[in-house]
Amino acid sequence: LRNGTVLSWGENSYGQLGRGNETDWRRPGAVQGLQNEKVVGVACGHLHGAAWTEQGSIFVWGPEWSGRLSLNRTTAERQQTTAERQQIRYEQVPVTRPVVTNPDGTVVETRTTFETRRIHRCEGMSNPESRAQVNRRIASRVRVPDLEGEVVVGVSLGEAHTLIVTRSGRAFGWGWNCNGQLGNGQSGEDAEENSPVEIVVGEEERIVAVSAGGSHSLVLTASQNVFAFGRNFEGQVGVERAGRTVATPHLLENLPGRVVEIAAGENFSFLRLEDGRVLSFGENGEGQLGLGHTDSQREPRLVDGLRAARLWKGGAKTFTSLLVATGGVQGAGKNSDGQLGRGGGNGRASTVELSFTPVLALDVDECEVLTGHCDSRATCTNTVSSFVCECPVGFSSSGSGTLCIGRLSFVAQGGRHSLTVDDQGDLFVFGDNRNGQLGLEGGGSFRLPTRVRQVSGVVDACGGGEFSLALLRNGTVLSWGENSYGQLGRGNETDWRRPGAVQGLQNEKVVGVACGHLHGSVCT
Repeated sequence: LRNGTVLSWGENSYGQLGRGNETDWRRPGAVQGLQNEKVVGVACGHLHGAAWTEQGSIFVWGPEWSGRLSLNRTTAERQQTTAERQQIRYEQVPVTRPVVTNPDGTVVETRTTFETRRIHRCEGMSNPESRAQVNRRIASRVRVPDLEGEVVVGVSLGEAHTLIVTRSGRAFGWGWNCNGQLGNGQSGEDAEENSPVEIVVGEEERIVAVSAGGSHSLVLTASQNVFAFGRNFEGQVGVERAGRTVATPHLLENLPGRVVEIAAGENFSFLRLEDGRVLSFGENGEGQLGLGHTDSQREPRLVDGLRAARLWKGGAKTFTSLLVATGGVQGAGKNSDGQLGRGGGNGRASTVELSFTPVLALDVDECEVLTGHCDSRATCTNTVSSFVCECPVGFSSSGSGTLCIGRLSFVAQGGRHSLTVDDQGDLFVFGDNRNGQLGLEGGGSFRLPTRVRQVSGVVDACGGGEFSLALLRNGTVLSWGENSYGQLGRGNETDWRRPGAVQGLQNEKVVGVACGHLHGSVCT
């Protein structure tokens, strides 16, 4: 909550609610052990929870087995874990075989029997049924020498491992490491870290975010590179030929843009690019990748037609994908219990959404909450997960109503840029803007007409080599662009990206402007 209180509710068989007991709770109640702390963030794993404070401390609670809490354990608890590792465990699995077949090979009758199978420790040792319980029922501070002096600014929890990122740009992990999900080069049946190990992705890289899936991990750096490691059976590490287990951080290369956000699910991963496009990869049996089918993807794939503002905050045991789009919340994947918020479900495991669809109850009225998406002259109409801009009758529309242009009065050209004015006196420009000759912020080129919003009431305009002039109805002359030779007439030789008045014309009634390559002129 805003006051720093952390509430919990739900299943509590292993103390994962941090409420001092192992009783399930249907009503929210305060996590114990945090009363004097200013908590700024929380994270949920499969069976453990965490919180971090304004001072940069991390608190954890839930089952301690697999080392996920990184708390000091007693000698008896450590001996108990060692004994568990040495045990060989078995389970009974159903096996169906044909007993009657036709001559053409088709099966007429089958019989199911149960066979004994050894449980691979990577499958069983992180599960509660396979470990003796050492549960922490209240929030406990992680105090280890490895984190001395570090300020925790982010936490993500997997099925049985914990990841943190600190203000200094370092990341650490601890807990279950059977599939290399801690990124320290170790994996296998006995891989488990009870103390933080640093995740190293390169000498020049500064880590800004971490995300823990079921048994894999994602790391985002300040240079917007993404590294992945851990279980890769379903392709969730995003590297086609990397193998089933990737025990060291692997850079995801050849992405179609710069990544600004990461999210890891149980066996799948999502990336959000700075332009809002979304990439997904990994397991897709429930359609959770939002690609319109159920084929798993071993390399990042663009989700067609989707632009996101935020990804979901997920992790272990997540088979659903939710994100915040321009028009509200959209979701894909498993919906057997209605977890997509679209109704339906009713416990039917086959109820899935293969593509991202809007959660109607959470649809946003973009016309009310967003500004600048429609032209000031356009009428905005809200639609499900989107909006429509309509220009008035008699106006041409550019960008589906994001720009409304009246009947054109005249056009002008400069060296590598163009200007046009409509009958409303608005100025529209396009072309090269490296020297600010368009009067717009930002360099490079503008390949579509763009309104110069701080200029209105234009009756004449011209383009020079790399500068521009505009005459307003009140007789004022504005200039902008390159000014190496004083061609802007503004009393200096400084380039200007924003229009400003030409000096020396204050008492004149100007009726026209003209531009040369490096000089300008007016007539009165």
